[in-house]
Amino acid sequence: MDSTGNNTFTCTTGNHEIPFQTIVGDEKQDEFHPRVKFKAWDNEANFSIGLKHQGGTHSCENGNVTYTADDNLTANFYGLSADKKDFDTSAIRYIPNKSLTPWQIGARYELSRNIHQPMQTIDVHTVDRASMMYYGGYHRDVYIDPAKMDLAECRLAVHGPTNNPMYMDAGLPLIDLQYDESRDDLDKIHKSMVQAVKDIVAKYGVDVIDKGTKLYFADKSRDVKFFSTAFIDGHYYFYVNLGCDYNKAYDYYRENVAKDIRDEYAYGLRAVNANIPESLVDDIIKRYSELYGLPLEMTGYATNEQSLLENLDPIHHKLPWINVAQRTDVYSIKKDEQPTDGFEFSMTLAAKPESNIIELSIQTKGLVFYKQDELKQAESLSSSRPANVIGSYAVYHESKKHNEYKTGKAFHMYRPWAQDATGQRVWCDLDIRTDSLGNALGEEVTITVPQSFLDTAQYPVLIDPTFGYTSAGASALNLANSTTDIFAVLSSQNIPGSGTVSSISAYISITHFSSTSHNAKAAIYDASNNLLITSAENSWTGNLGASWQTFTASGSVTNSNYQLAIAGINIGPSVAYDVIKLYCDSVASAGQNKTAAYSSFPPSALTAMSIDNNSYSIYTTLSSYTPTNTAIDLEQDVSNSQGVKIWGG
Repeated sequence: MDSTGNNTFTCTTGNHEIPFQTIVGDEKQDEFHPRVKFKAWDNEANFSIGLKHQGGTHSCENGNVTYTADDNLTANFYGLSADKKDFDTSAIRYIPNKSLTPWQIGARYELSRNIHQPMQTIDVHTVDRASMMYYGGYHRDVYIDPAKMDLAECRLAVHGPTNNPMYMDAGLPLIDLQYDESRDDLDKIHKSMVQAVKDIVAKYGVDVIDKGTKLYFADKSRDVKFFSTAFIDGHYYFYVNLGCDYNKAYDYYRENVAKDIRDEYAYGLRAVNANIPESLVDDIIKRYSELYGLPLEMTGYATNEQSLLENLDPIHHKLPWINVAQRTDVYSIKKDEQPTDGFEFSMTLAAKPESNIIELSIQTKGLVFYKQDELKQAESLSSSRPANVIGSYAVYHESKKHNEYKTGKAFHMYRPWAQDATGQRVWCDLDIRTDSLGNALGEEVTITVPQSFLDTAQYPVLIDPTFGYTSAGASALNLANSTTDIFAVLSSQNIPGSGTVSSISAYISITHFSSTSHNAKAAIYDASNNLLITSAENSWTGNLGASWQTFTASGSVTNSNYQLAIAGINIGPSVAYDVIKLYCDSVASAGQNKTAAYSSFPPSALTAMSIDNNSYSIYTTLSSYTPTNTAIDLEQDVSNSQGVKIWGG
């Protein structure tokens, strides 16, 4: 944070995707005012938010501006940057957890998502009873007939690809190996673990059939799967089936729900040798340690981990969470969903406030605000919206998506949370009054903290809204997975001029573990006649974190309305964890999508499309651009000179 005089400070963090400036204080006032202003595109659009208080005292130290309003309220202003990880490559940490309740497994799964482990860490989870486990945000009754249910039930707060309900019992140990791509050798992890499994089960007379990410044994001319694994977001998940018939899950399905049976034969190793012990998994982990070349450290949970588990355990018993994935606490925000290029404006309450509503003043210019509501049940099956995005606001330029505007997105105002002195967190409600077009009404933003939390909290309490500098969407559409291919199409965009297409850019991520490569295509259509103008294809191997990917394309556009499209290929037959995601925000009547087989783009992208109200993170760059009317300036979203132009969003 740099002082600019006149009691204001400027903040620079990371490499912003758009021309951006952040100022703490009020440039128009001689005294310090506790607010922050975001200027986009050389102040063509801006947003200012802050406390209504005046007076008070302020200081700036180590890039953090602190403002004390009174004895009860303090505000902090500071830029975000990526956290530096500490790595330990001296050993592999091993935490064997046996005879856990299903709810304890859910809590321990979240623990592993929330805490970065300096060293490679392996957790083994074995449930103590027959149970049904649900994954992600779908309602259990989409699949399950409640009248049939006689099992214990739990839910995992997963991110990314979800899975069907899973039956488990003590014969199905679940193993979670936490890795970091910057620290660990992923190919070595997989090869060492597969070899370790083969070496140990061979001692019990089991002949293994290796099919890459899955291992089978032969039984009465059947190939029976007993090991399956996937790399997912820093976790190498797998199971070793000792004696569980996990196809029992389908006995609880509704009659009208198709049984997605992926393994006809689902029983464990004890069908070959009934004397296989539970300690088989311990032996596999020990053998893995030898093959990978690092010693094992057998440990329990550290103090901070145990504290988090104590908070999570009771939450996982609650029926709203188990049945319909509803929670109010802050949970499982993965590291790549937290902005590392953005800004924090936090407030600290020293004592219980008179009201649970925090009122902030705002001023805005040239921006529109789109609230990101919770996904509907049907949407949650093909799209994802992280917990910190539900109830947040995607902030766009009111009209422009060209040149440096890219998609037209200025920043993202994430869902705020509150935390008390014991570390307990809850989500807060953020409200900006807008009209149907997203224009802000009034000069006030409110943050509502749950009253029940304030009544029982140990003070001080921190309230933390976050602003992320990004032109990409904060939610995602599953563009392709193991069973589905999707065309995503933007609403019509006008180009008042002519030019040559040089590239199409899309913000995507890929979770991948099958042996196949994964492909995506981008295209441009003429909206006036639905004809395909140009398309381009990219191919990747391995996982791809959320990032802008450029498709080199060619073609000409001339003074008309055009549409951008992107499609993904069926990237992993029978591998449910493989998925391509295209990022987006909810913006009224902005996009369309269609489920279709992937081969080549059809002559018309508009056939049988479904309006989905998404603004997809796609834009196109044109070269040799000539506007139709050189007298038209920014009113028509273009400059009055020739050159490279960008349009889309």
